[in-house]
Amino acid sequence: YKDFEKLAVVRCPYDRAISEFRCRWKGFCAPAGRDGERHARRLDATAQDLNTWLQQKLLAGKARPPFSNGHFIPQHFYIFDEHGNRYVPEANVLRFERLDEELAALGRRYGMASVPALESENESEMRRFSKRHLQAATCRLIEEEFADDFALLGYPILLPIKYEELPFKHQGPEP
Repeated sequence: YKDFEKLAVVRCPYDRAISEFRCRWKGFCAPAGRDGERHARRLDATAQDLNTWLQQKLLAGKARPPFSNGHFIPQHFYIFDEHGNRYVPEANVLRFERLDEELAALGRRYGMASVPALESENESEMRRFSKRHLQAATCRLIEEEFADDFALLGYPILLPIKYEELPFKHQGPEP
């Protein structure tokens, strides 16, 4: 990608973790396919299911190398190299939370008269969850496992963490 313009879309680590839970391919009781019981469990998923599933995945090291698939890979790995050098210019890192406006601004910077709005589509049949459904222990795990995403991408944390207590070396700047 050396000779190409790069861009990345990032998302609040809490919201991204919730989205992983709801993912129809790798999320809770996924893939359900034609399995009626799995499908029913997805439809009836609770906040407790969300917290239990996220805690199990994060405690199992899913957010650490070696990664078994593209799920749970910390977002900063797509933007910075191991020395902290940027792959993606800061102006080309778009936030999912403001995607339409930031994509339009990116288009203007590259001389596009207009950028069509993206259709918002969520294929999951599951109910929606939000940060308010996360237990303190789940928040803490998300904050620990994605500490560099919070620090390098500027997302605020819900619960203060003491970085010296992290089970691994925090590599980003202190908040």
